Amino acid sequence: MRFLPLLLLASAAIGCGGTSDPVQGTGNPSLWTLTATFARSSITLQHGATDTVTVRVTRGGGFTGTVEILADSTPGLSTAISNVVTTGTTTTALLTLSAGTGSDVVYTIPIGVHAVATGAELHSDPTLEVTVTRKNGFWTTAPATLSVPRGGASGPINVHFTKTGFTDPVTLSLALFNGAPAGLTATFTPNPVVQDTNSTMTVLVDASVPEGTYSVGTRANGGGYQGTAPMTLTVTPGATLTMVAGTNPLIVVKGANNVSVITLTRTNLPGLITMSVTSTLPAGISVSFGPNPAGGTTSSMLVSATAGSASGSFVLSVSSGGPGVPVVTIPVTVTVP
Repeated sequence: MRFLPLLLLASAAIGCGGTSDPVQGTGNPSLWTLTATFARSSITLQHGATDTVTVRVTRGGGFTGTVEILADSTPGLSTAISNVVTTGTTTTALLTLSAGTGSDVVYTIPIGVHAVATGAELHSDPTLEVTVTRKNGFWTTAPATLSVPRGGASGPINVHFTKTGFTDPVTLSLALFNGAPAGLTATFTPNPVVQDTNSTMTVLVDASVPEGTYSVGTRANGGGYQGTAPMTLTVTPGATLTMVAGTNPLIVVKGANNVSVITLTRTNLPGLITMSVTSTLPAGISVSFGPNPAGGTTSSMLVSATAGSASGSFVLSVSSGGPGVPVVTIPVTVTVP
């Protein structure tokens, strides 16, 4: 273990109150308070890796003034303050820590964050214990930005995973930062991962999530290591889907089959759509779709009738489904002469 001298590097000014007066508040200034805390008490990352933690600054006792956030840094371990958001008397910010690649020395060091009130004798100086390990560990690579509609899902996203020096399985998850809502989730396939591989990520946005931009990340946990690939997620207006059957009614001769092409008109819906028939099929009738799931604007519905199927007409309920896909059902009449 070694301790290195700290250098002041990253800063951001944050305000609360909406005026240019450097000192703002009510009541007795001697009762004003300022408290800064971390969402996590410690972080472990390997050389060449980056991780993030949320910093929360709370004003009290009537103080509502401007505050500057400063973050310590040290040679080989840089810091940056970003994503500053103020709500009432509370401000959150994202502290990003990046370990350099020029060394394999293992060390633990306290990194301080300083919340300083402009024009007032108020400050809060919590420290975060940061342990930098050797390059044995793992790294994840994912897109830096992503847009997903409300109530929808992203298309499949390739997340590249690399690990060295250990054989434990590693679990992938979506990390939420700086007040990102719990309605943002993700699935990973495969998960956990046990070797250098790719995992397919699908990001899901609940319909309750407001439109806007959020700080998230692809996080890997396992073997005593943790790493996060930061990502900016933009939630756009909700997805819509309409379906139209190209041939309706559809005539299917006994012992044969026929096709009706389903046109899929989608808005803010980049993901895959799973097609199915949700009504009960008569004896001797079968239905399949291709492609299924559909990633484009059409899916062909193939209806087959055996030689022994009964003559007559019936209605198929053709429905859409899948992660983040609006459920749409249309009737398609099939006649067996």
